[in-house]
Amino acid sequence: MSRADDMARSSRKRLGRAVRYVRKNPLIVAGAVGAAAAFGTVAYAILYHGDSIVLYGASGSGVGEIRSSAERIARDIGASTYPVTNGQEILDAIRRHPRIKRLVLVGHSTTTAFLRPRHSGIRVGRDALPTWVGVETFARELAPRMTVGGWVGWAGCSIARNPSQPSYQPASYGPGGEDGFMAAVRDAMARAGTLWGVRHGGHSDPGHVTANPSARVCPVSSREVGQPCYSVLNRHWGDGAHRTRRQEWISEFQGVPAERWISTGEVSV
Repeated sequence: MSRADDMARSSRKRLGRAVRYVRKNPLIVAGAVGAAAAFGTVAYAILYHGDSIVLYGASGSGVGEIRSSAERIARDIGASTYPVTNGQEILDAIRRHPRIKRLVLVGHSTTTAFLRPRHSGIRVGRDALPTWVGVETFARELAPRMTVGGWVGWAGCSIARNPSQPSYQPASYGPGGEDGFMAAVRDAMARAGTLWGVRHGGHSDPGHVTANPSARVCPVSSREVGQPCYSVLNRHWGDGAHRTRRQEWISEFQGVPAERWISTGEVSV
């Protein structure tokens, strides 16, 4: 008898024993299956289920427009909204949610700070609470709350741009931003141990979220630390699209498509 025959006979014996066990112990087997299903449900809830929240700047210039954008985004994704004016209020809002699937932050920003860049919010640098929270503290607070496949959308100007990169250049539509604010948060969250699949998305040029077609995404993982954020235009239409199809992207990726991308990370154009 060949080795293959021996293996086939052994497999049939194991299968036969398993069938006899099920027939003799149906309640035990049913209980085990039920427990496995319950465990799977709990694991899914822990890993994938979370809240959607929108934080928006409630002081300084342009408050009315910022609030309007935040409220539209919140309605679109069924999110809770929190008006915030400083770093401490940002942390307090996040702490109200043990699990977060989507976090959208709407406010003013630069390549080094978010909310009210000259006054208060989140910054690349040290904490100075309650006024400022540094990206490392912000990331340590947010990282354990984000679910697998979570999304962090930054509705602010130039948040995905390198400080040395000029605005409104063709390069804004390609990959980059590795030295900018959004990448700094990405890197800090990777160091803090974020679950797999979390992404950050933001704009690499100044402009209102509904009229700003520049778009980059920073996936959160240890291998991405220090790397450029990828271009949504390139990812959607292929490498080099930021040069060959930029005008088409600019005309299509504005208004509702741009705002929906910030709120969900999904491209619909």
